[in-house]
Amino acid sequence: KEPGNGDALVAKATLLAGTGKLNDGVTVLQGAVQGNPGSSALQYKLGQFYGLQGNDAAALAALNEALRLNPGMARAEVEIAKIDFRAGKLDLAEQMLTSALTKIPGYVEAHMILARIQLMQGNLARAEPRIRGLARVLPSLPVVQGELGQLELLKKNRPAARQAFQRALATDPKQLDALAGLITMDIEEKQPSAAKARLDAALRTGTTDTPLILLASRTYALLGDAEGTERYAKKAIEVAPNELDAYAILGRLYVKQGRIDQAIAQFSEAAVKNPKSVPAPTIIGMLLQSQGKTKEARERYEQALANDSRAA
Repeated sequence: KEPGNGDALVAKATLLAGTGKLNDGVTVLQGAVQGNPGSSALQYKLGQFYGLQGNDAAALAALNEALRLNPGMARAEVEIAKIDFRAGKLDLAEQMLTSALTKIPGYVEAHMILARIQLMQGNLARAEPRIRGLARVLPSLPVVQGELGQLELLKKNRPAARQAFQRALATDPKQLDALAGLITMDIEEKQPSAAKARLDAALRTGTTDTPLILLASRTYALLGDAEGTERYAKKAIEVAPNELDAYAILGRLYVKQGRIDQAIAQFSEAAVKNPKSVPAPTIIGMLLQSQGKTKEARERYEQALANDSRAA
């Protein structure tokens, strides 16, 4: 374990992560936690860094420990909610966010994620007052304008949606909701070249931004561009080896192309490199199941569950 006070080690880890040395930052925080395991702040920061690595199982363990040590830590609940959200466990995410908002009613990020969940569930009646309220209070915040645009798009107010998306991107050119919204509109309006141009512009400054890279892969899939779909899905796995969505995109592509055996071999190699991976054995199980190999598929699912029981 590394000596030193917690604040100094957090600062060092943050500096390392900011210079592309995320793994070294995690190592520093692991040492800090070993030196002071009763610090909820250090457990929380370690959980955040594990999340940046895509190591959701480790992130959840650290964040839940932070909550055990400090049950009033709303920010830990929001980080857990983000992981549940990414995993598609919307009910669990909603529970965590609701709990966080009882502690800090004005927690903007919790309101934003909760609004997004409500939009995804098609519950505009609950999402709209929350989003419009945030837009009145924080009109210059890009994430708020991005969410407002998504709301307007779902309500079929296309001019208002486009204006909100453009306001978001004027401040933050990589604001994901706004970028995805405009790309959706481009595709619906039969303008694939415009969609690709938007992505290319964003990717020039977001080459290690996993959600952006995944958006690129999904967009190319919608446009029927197999080469682009595969290239960006592989790039996402390179940046975040535990990113389930990237494996799923590749898996669907390989099934469609009849390359299942190649996919299984590739994902098996990834599983060997990262024995604690949940995405790799999960996708291998799905591919084996598609071939009717039920016994082998079950073994892979059990491997995923052994790595993280929350994968159930």
